Amino acid sequence: MENLKRYITRKNLLMTSFITGVIGVVMLLIYFLTINTMSASALSMLSFLCILFYVSFFLLLLLTAAYAFHIFYDKQRSTTLYVLAGCTVVGLLASLFSISTVNVIFQVINGNFSAIWSLSASALNVDFWLIIMMIGQIAAGVLAGYLRFVKKAEELSSEDLSQMQDTAKQVGDAAATAARKAAGSVSEGTAKLSEKWKNYYHTEKGKKTVRLVGIAAVVVIVVIIAISIWSATRTTPIDLTSSCEVTFEGYDGEGDAYINCDVDYDINNPQIASFVYDVEYTIDNDGALSNGDKVILHADYSEETARNLKLGVENAEREITVEGLTEVYRTYEDIPKEVSDGFASAAQAALEAELKEDEGSTFGPDTITINSCENIGVYYQYSSSWGEGSVYYLFRTDVTEEDEYSVDNIIDYYYVSIDPISSEYTLDLAVDSDDIYVSGMYLYDDEKNDAQAGEWLKSYYSDLQVVSENFSDETYQDTTTEK
Repeated sequence: MENLKRYITRKNLLMTSFITGVIGVVMLLIYFLTINTMSASALSMLSFLCILFYVSFFLLLLLTAAYAFHIFYDKQRSTTLYVLAGCTVVGLLASLFSISTVNVIFQVINGNFSAIWSLSASALNVDFWLIIMMIGQIAAGVLAGYLRFVKKAEELSSEDLSQMQDTAKQVGDAAATAARKAAGSVSEGTAKLSEKWKNYYHTEKGKKTVRLVGIAAVVVIVVIIAISIWSATRTTPIDLTSSCEVTFEGYDGEGDAYINCDVDYDINNPQIASFVYDVEYTIDNDGALSNGDKVILHADYSEETARNLKLGVENAEREITVEGLTEVYRTYEDIPKEVSDGFASAAQAALEAELKEDEGSTFGPDTITINSCENIGVYYQYSSSWGEGSVYYLFRTDVTEEDEYSVDNIIDYYYVSIDPISSEYTLDLAVDSDDIYVSGMYLYDDEKNDAQAGEWLKSYYSDLQVVSENFSDETYQDTTTEK
């Protein structure tokens, strides 16, 4: 206890009470400046008022414990101590009646609107208890300041008490008047107290004390202004794109982006939840994406809403590399050489097998001789719906068919299709494969030519890309020789 008494000195108690009184004056000014205003700056000041309330509550609690220590443990009996303790206890009791409501108001101002449901009936009288608390602080502060800087005595006379009561009332009235008008002047103190202040100021000790008090006041004001600016400008960071998972689906060159974002925010704050819900995400060139593209993920949000909610938006844009799209072959040249190298030989082998199929059959010729099987054109077709391609080989065949009655020399045109050509499918190029299809082009004219066959194929299949054509200008005709 002896160690405790070293810190709970008269000087320390008076200075703490004086500081508490200064905070009370600032709180009273803020209260009257913001009571009928709901602007963003007023809400910021009201938030600062709540912070000052918590600081005052803590100081009042410490002072009450310190005064109780001196009165009940140290057995000190003095009017000064009783008056200071009484004002402090009044302020503490008033703060206890309003602390729960102030806590709810502070949470609501900071966006937690669900806290409003915890308001009790005592919230209706929060203004009354806050004012009582501030009056108690100011009264104790004025008395402590008078004792600390002017009277410098252990006890107050009845005249001093009367002067302090008048001064406390005048300080409270002056603070209210200044706050309501946002300007004005503080009422003059009593003539006798003013004269004492003047006389004291002209002494060497008075000048030194005034300088120290002035420095302390400037420091307090600077701290209050700094905290006010910090409270008004501080923002809650919110990252809009770092948590986003972007996947790509579809065909290379026609890819679509699918965006899934799980933004980290205070889920108990409905305003922030609404802000996050309204954010729209877009990807550059969506619907026409190709593997390897560098695209930007944009988070489109309301900047005004972010300012009103004091949100510091981070990573509103993010660069992403497109990958995972299915590679497709839109032209014949897109097909890898190792894939297309076997097409021509496989097509010709399948055609020759088809030409020989009827040899020696019941209704077919006895022998079939393939004189020539010349590839005269290559065509390609791409289906954007399926992401697959088909290649067509156009052949002119010269075949001799012989039976016991005649020898027929036949010039015909065939096409061989190979599909589906896709990066996700491995073709079977065997002669009897379902991936290879042989079809005759029955040109019933007596005379035939390559250009005619090419036009027929291009009219039968739309959107054919010409890979190569090697047409002859010669006209061909079938011949038959009777035995």
